[in-house]
This record gives sequence, C-alpha cells and structure tokens, in this order.
Amino acid sequence: MEIVPGLHCIAGVSNGVNAYVWHPRPAERSEGEPIVFDCGYPWHARPLLESLRALGCAAGQIRSIAVTH
Repeated sequence: MEIVPGLHCIAGVSNGVNAYVWHPRPAERSEGEPIVFDCGYPWHARPLLESLRALGCAAGQIRSIAVTH
C-alpha cells in the first residue's frame, strides 16, 4: 500500500511490525535509495523480499535499513 508517493507499507510483515520502504520513482531517486524502515523479524525475510520484488525493488538495490526502535 502506498502511503504517500514513494512510501510503501510492506505487505506480509506482521506480528506488530509495520515495515515500510521509501522507493520513489527512478527519476525522483537520490543516491542511497530505496531505504527499508523496520524490516521485521528474521522470519519476515521471505515476505519482505516478495513485497519488495512486487514493487520493482530488487534486494540488491537496498543500501540502507533504518531501525526506528
């Protein structure tokens, strides 16, 4: 689900975790983007990667993971 243009809530990550990816359109991206925020627990890896792929974001593109708490 796109919250605002470029900010997506990542589906499949649950158990009280709200994971997001900042993935603006290619023409609007800055160096270091996309960025994943609060990616969840280790067992969320598969649904996280599947959701990123569905958004057109390969795992190799991720350069930053922001942990907020």
